[in-house]
Amino acid sequence: MPLSDEERRVLQELVNEGSVRKAAIKLFNSIKGRFVIRRVVRKALKHLIRMGVITGY
Repeated sequence: MPLSDEERRVLQELVNEGSVRKAAIKLFNSIKGRFVIRRVVRKALKHLIRMGVITGY
């Protein structure tokens, strides 16, 4: 299950900002968007595990 364009944008912003808090403020203008970012990170992690990129989980 690949990531949508919006999910990719969230991950890219997280990498650019360096923290979940800063990315949430920039993307959603609120710190309350952190749960959305965490959900996308979990989805990306599961995808990488299924692909075999990350092992040991």
